[in-house]
Order: sequence, then structure tokens, then C-alpha cells
Amino acid sequence: MRGAGRRSRVVAAMGGAVVACAVAACSSGAGPVQQPTNAAASYTTVPVRAMKARAVKAVDGAIAYSPDGKKAAVQGGSSICIVTVAASDGTGRICPKLKAPVGAVVFSPDGATAVVVEDVARDFTGRMWLIATEDGSVRQVSVPAGVSAERKKATIYRTVVWPAGGAPLALVDVPGTSAISDHLVRIDVGSAKPEDLGVVAEGDIAADGTMVAAGHKVVFGAYRAHEPKSRLLVFDLDTKKVSQVELTGALVGTSSRAAPVALSADGRHAALIIDDPVKFTVAPPAQVDLGSGAVTAVTGTPGLRLAAAAYSPDGSQLAFFATPKSGAAGLSVLVAPTAKGTARTLLTEHVRSSGDFGLQWSGDNELLPHSAPVGRVPDGVGPVALSG
Repeated sequence: MRGAGRRSRVVAAMGGAVVACAVAACSSGAGPVQQPTNAAASYTTVPVRAMKARAVKAVDGAIAYSPDGKKAAVQGGSSICIVTVAASDGTGRICPKLKAPVGAVVFSPDGATAVVVEDVARDFTGRMWLIATEDGSVRQVSVPAGVSAERKKATIYRTVVWPAGGAPLALVDVPGTSAISDHLVRIDVGSAKPEDLGVVAEGDIAADGTMVAAGHKVVFGAYRAHEPKSRLLVFDLDTKKVSQVELTGALVGTSSRAAPVALSADGRHAALIIDDPVKFTVAPPAQVDLGSGAVTAVTGTPGLRLAAAAYSPDGSQLAFFATPKSGAAGLSVLVAPTAKGTARTLLTEHVRSSGDFGLQWSGDNELLPHSAPVGRVPDGVGPVALSG
């Protein structure tokens, strides 16, 4: 049964490389979780050639920042705290007790609510909570309607995104009579109840847990039993229909896996981490044209592997954190035009990154890192302020 296979891969992945888990269909639903950008009306595009970057001091232990950069989520043991970034005297810290391992955190576009997903790889449960960032009140999100009482405990929330101007969207495993199907749900923040939007994958096709959203599209990484072709699943929020995009190009081999980590505002391009768990190779930072499935490397990135990525609010540029394929220390921040052009390195932080994490590009031109279920923000890495 597909559920059993998923759970066994979770345990195996926890002892291996984060990247291999994320893009080799790790069944925990783990992987870089993109928190969508806050497309502020004041956003102004800065040409790549004129762009500058400044590292902002990180909040100790931060695993996510709100889109305005004013609040941060900090994890400690089985607790999570919401911290006011500007409060250097220790005030403005709220710590609700969840008593559960945290897999990922995303903030609402206005920073008023944080969504916390349990780390399913730790205890094979996948609950989700809404936290009010002002007073720390916690509400657990219920399981989708129609799930029988005996199957509620086997219903697992795997990952979540919160698109600007919309409600949070979550990928959830729903057990059936003989197998598990992957559903997309929209969370009503007022009631903490999910609306089942439809099945994303079932049968021999499964969502691998990577998920990005923009506009009316949600894109998932996917794998199919006994078939080597790399593919993505695209869910249209307007029609509630799912389509498959088979990936083509020199970067995509017969045993490679591709994880979407960012989606452009117009839904035409997605940034990908591509790795081959059989050949033990990692492709350079890449993008896919979702209309054709053609995958191309970002020009100017030889010797690098993608760690996190985000498109600008208008979708014209792609910013990303990358590390040397050699494994040497060094986390570089680069930016490139989405369509054509060469990536430009803006700064390099001399830290060692052990895996992938999420990234958002705010309307205030800040790159804000956040953790994903199998990828923590590296120690010492904070927001990056962009300017012209």
C-alpha cells in the first residue's frame, strides 16, 4: 500500500542528506516549502545589474520571518515562540506550548497569523495549527469533512503555503479503504476548518510533498511507481483540475527527481532543485517553463546547487541562495532575470548549509528565509535587504 511505503521512506530520509530526501520523493511530505511573496503596491523592480544586497542580522534560532520582517518564529524543543524582531530587550516574545515537533512555519501576508505544521517524520502524525501572533492563541485545524472517525488519526497534513491575497493552502494525505490519496485543501482562518478542493494525486502517482503557489496555480513535485520520468502536478484553483507536466531537457535524466521551490507570479515558470539519487548528482539551479516542460539551467551558476529560491513580486526576477557542489562552506545570494540573462552574485555568507530551506521575496525588497519540514534555516542566516 502506498501509505506504508511513504512512512518507511520518512524514517530512511531522516538519516540521509536533506536534499536527497526532498527531491527523491521523500514520503514525509518534506521539502522546501515556499512561502509566497507579499506583492506590495510599492514594489519597484531594480535592474539586476544595479542591485545591491545587505545581510540583516538574524534572530537567534529563527525558523521563519513574517512578510514584513517584523516578527520571527523561533523553535526551542517542542515549543515555538513568536518574537518581535525589533525588541532587543527580550519583550514581545510569545511562546504557546504545542508539545509537538515543528516541521514548517509560514506567516500570513499581514503577519497576524502563523501556520505550524507538525514534523510528520518524527512521530508519523501530521497536525496543523493556527497561531495568532499578537496573543499566542492556538487553534488546531480539523481534518477534512467526510473522513471517518477511525481514519482521522491517519490523516496527515504534509505542507502548507499562504499565497498573498488568499487563504492558506495545504497538502493532506487522506486514507481510503485501500490506499492514501493526496488532497489540496483551503483553510478558513476564522473557523480553522479545511475546504477540500480536490484530489491532487492517487493510485500509482503520488505528490512528493514539495508545493508552491501563485495566482490560481499550485505546483507539486510528484513521482510515479516504476516510471523514471520526472514530472510536476499543476492544480488549477479556478477549474479544480490537475494536469501533469513532464520535464524535458539535458538536466533531467531517467532517474532524476525535480522539486519545485518557487513559482513566478504569472504561473509560467518554476524554480527547481534537481537531483539524481541513483547517480548521486545534483544539477545547477534550474527553471522550468510550465507550458512546455522544458527545463534549463540558470546561466552563470556552474558549480552551484540550489538551496532556496523566490521570484520577485512581479515575477520578472529570480533570487536564490546557492551552495558549492563541492560541499565547501559558503552560501551565496544571487539574482537573475526570469526570462533571459545571467545570474549575478550579490553577496556570500561564509556559513555551511546542510540542506534546503524556504525563501520569500517581500514587497519591501527583502529576502526572508524560512524552514521547511526537512530543511532548517542555517544558523546565522537572516533576511537579505535588496536595493538599487
